[in-house]
Amino acid sequence: MRATDASNLPSSQWLCCQLGAREHYAIPRALFRIGMLGSLVTDAWVPPSSLLAKCCGHSSKFRHRFHSELRDARVKAFNSSLVLFEMLAGARDLAVWPKILARNRWFQRKVVSFLRSHLRKGAWLPRSFTLSTLNYQLVLCSYSYTALEPFRYAKSRGWKTLLVQIDPGPEEERIVAEETAREPELAGKWHPAPPEYWAFWREECKLADRIVVNSEWSREGLIRGKVPAEKISIIPLAYEELRVGRRAEPRLRRNYPDRFTAERPLRVLFLGLINLRKGVARLLEAARILRDEPVEFWMVGPVEITNASTITDPGLAL
Repeated sequence: MRATDASNLPSSQWLCCQLGAREHYAIPRALFRIGMLGSLVTDAWVPPSSLLAKCCGHSSKFRHRFHSELRDARVKAFNSSLVLFEMLAGARDLAVWPKILARNRWFQRKVVSFLRSHLRKGAWLPRSFTLSTLNYQLVLCSYSYTALEPFRYAKSRGWKTLLVQIDPGPEEERIVAEETAREPELAGKWHPAPPEYWAFWREECKLADRIVVNSEWSREGLIRGKVPAEKISIIPLAYEELRVGRRAEPRLRRNYPDRFTAERPLRVLFLGLINLRKGVARLLEAARILRDEPVEFWMVGPVEITNASTITDPGLAL
């Protein structure tokens, strides 16, 4: 494309809806850097200097609900409403899936309410933007499973919609179900999603102009789930260096022995949720196969399998 053609292209302003701190707010951060972020709408936003941050302390789950790169961005959060929701959900002792569905509905209602009230005021739009500007495109970006109501509203206004799919959808659930049947003694409290969860998701996919996944595996899973292939784009997860100011931290240099021994074994770290969905059963199989080799497996994270105390051995640490 010639440079002179660029002026004929419609400008875009993005509204990002994000429940949680997934990917450390990578999408709104990238958009903010290039001046295309209209607003980030999220469930909780807790700057270090805020009263909530000081009250909750470093052990709170809210401690990561902020990013310094977005300190000057337009951010709308629902801190008080979220705290109230979690208190009521705890009092009702909701099971896992009812709580997930309730939280997703709560967030979508808050987002749509925000859109309706602030669109009239133009609070998150650029100062130069008016609804009569033809050479301008609004884009609503949302992660999967919390996008349905915001997408419905966006489509009623003629906006573009982008769905960021966080997993391969029903295809992944099928794989986990097979793994649960294969390893029932480790299954823990896993249950498949209720039918309405997938019904809502399919509506999200229909309303999405584009769907972004992070791997070919996810793309193939969605296609097997009857999502149109022409809607799907792959954007791989990117490695991000730790930066101090404008300079990247030097990479940690490690020294490795020519041969691993019992005194200096090979150490394998599994970091994250310890459950069948993340492949822990296969890792345990590998650990058992290598039990007589100089290999240590370290598993760090919330344990979501049953009989965890019975699976440890000298080469495995939970």
